[in-house]
Amino acid sequence: MSENPTELMYGIFFDDQHIGNIKLGNINSQHQTANLSYLIGARKWWGKGIASLAIATITEIGFQQIGLMKICAGVYENNIASSKVLVKNGYLLEGRRVGQYLYKSRRIDALLYAKHKDK
Repeated sequence: MSENPTELMYGIFFDDQHIGNIKLGNINSQHQTANLSYLIGARKWWGKGIASLAIATITEIGFQQIGLMKICAGVYENNIASSKVLVKNGYLLEGRRVGQYLYKSRRIDALLYAKHKDK
């Protein structure tokens, strides 16, 4: 992935322990957009502000170093914590894909968030 100019991925570390990943993918230089994805693996690290700091950092990298104008992220509708961390970082709910995911034998929606550089 390090040789692919449309993907930028970082490990998330705490005290030298790899606890997650964060990525800007499908970086589109023509449209100045990218998709954000992230994962904090172990539950013991959830709710400690680590994801929020990682999102703030990669968002800044996307806007200031890569020259993006818009970064998008999608979450399962029942992932309240992920929605909150995106909103905390200035991402706005832009849309919903009804029944996009199968979760525990039922269809749930995808919530589509985005942050614009100048908003």
